[in-house]
Amino acid sequence: MTRYYLIPARLGSKGVPNKNRLLFDATAETIPEELSSQVIMATDDGVLLQKALHRGWHAVPRPAENTSDTSQPKEYMEFVIDAMQMEPDDEIVLLYLTYPDREWWHVEEVVKFFEQKEALSVLCAQPALTHPYKCIYPKGDLGEPVITHQEHRRQDYPAVLEIIHYVGVFKVGAISDLGPNLYNDETLYVPILRVRDVDTIEDLP
Repeated sequence: MTRYYLIPARLGSKGVPNKNRLLFDATAETIPEELSSQVIMATDDGVLLQKALHRGWHAVPRPAENTSDTSQPKEYMEFVIDAMQMEPDDEIVLLYLTYPDREWWHVEEVVKFFEQKEALSVLCAQPALTHPYKCIYPKGDLGEPVITHQEHRRQDYPAVLEIIHYVGVFKVGAISDLGPNLYNDETLYVPILRVRDVDTIEDLP
C-alpha cells in the first residue's frame, strides 16, 4: 500500500486570477520533505508543474476536459489514479491549495481518524453558517422551503454541519463508488472549526 498526497489545481480560476499559484507555497511548505516522493501535483498550469518537479513531487498534467468549469472532483481523481497506475489498496490524501491556514498536524489528525475507523472515505465537516431550515428555493417573488418543517424555535433545529474538502482521505478502490463530489452514504466526517477557503480576493491572506 502506498499513501499519496494529491494536490489538484486548475489554471482558470475565475474569482481570483492565478489563485493556485498565489496559494501554492502555503500548502507546499507544510508538507514534510521526506514525503516528497508521494506527493502528486495534478494541474493544467505549467508553472505549478515545474514547482512540483523542483520539490521532487510527481507532476501530472491534466488535459483540458479534466480542468473545465464543469469538471467534477471524482473525474480528476480517477484520471490521476490511471495516470499513476495506483492499486486498489493505495490511499489518497486530498489537499486543495485553497486552504492556506491548514497545518500538517491537521492532515495527520484526519489520516489517523481514517486509519482508526478503517474507513474507505473521509472528509471534514464544519459548522454551517445558515441552517437549511431557514433556506428557500426562490420562485419569482415567492419561495419554496428547502426543507419543510414545523419548528419555530432555533433551539429545536437538528444539528447540521457543512461538508468541506479541507482534508480528504480515500481508499483508491472505493473511489468508483463515491458521488461526483467524493462522498457517499458510507463516508465518515471529521468535525472541525470553520476554516478559511479562498474563493474571492477578500479571502486572500
